[in-house]
Amino acid sequence: MDKKDKLWRLENLLNNLKEIDLVIAEHRRLDSDNFMINQYEVHKVKLLGQFFEEVKISRSKNGVTDLYFLGLLAQKYFQNTPDQPSAELITDPEYKKLLSAI
Repeated sequence: MDKKDKLWRLENLLNNLKEIDLVIAEHRRLDSDNFMINQYEVHKVKLLGQFFEEVKISRSKNGVTDLYFLGLLAQKYFQNTPDQPSAELITDPEYKKLLSAI
């Protein structure tokens, strides 16, 4: 796999994520059934997992760039508010250990 192919796949995954976000927003706007919204959310998480697998952070000079992109995605898709992590992270004792280490 060459760099061009990898970048194309990453771009394709990001475009799919944007499309799913639009669909989710439209369902929320229409006050649709939560079942459909949940299905799209699950699909979005799967796509994010694929993106993270594709990036595979390395110790090479690109490692910092990879971390930067992962940080941007985490901010966009996994935060409730910019300065408040989700309640699940705070109540889980294992995550509390990680949060205190950070």
